[in-house]
Amino acid sequence: MLESPGGRFCVIFDPRAHGEFSRFHPRRRPCRPAPGLGDEFFLSVADALTCLEESPKQYPVYYREFRRLMTERFPYKIFFRINDDAVIVFRVLHAARDHTRELD
Repeated sequence: MLESPGGRFCVIFDPRAHGEFSRFHPRRRPCRPAPGLGDEFFLSVADALTCLEESPKQYPVYYREFRRLMTERFPYKIFFRINDDAVIVFRVLHAARDHTRELD
């Protein structure tokens, strides 16, 4: 697998993952969380995505060729695959959800 210039991978969201992630935005939710919590969530995901840009191979294959990264502060799993110099994010799921049904 090739890495992009500077040793970084390009992170691409599958349309389904993009839709899931955008639903979390505090302005789009009917019940607003505590002030600042939405921003903290987005920062937590952004930190995880930075890890994927820098070294996605450190996360082992978890399920059906998907790799998994857990966010730090919030119980969310990011499922992805590495394709040449790109990391493709397929799903962003709450840890309580059954990923086997969501990834099949």
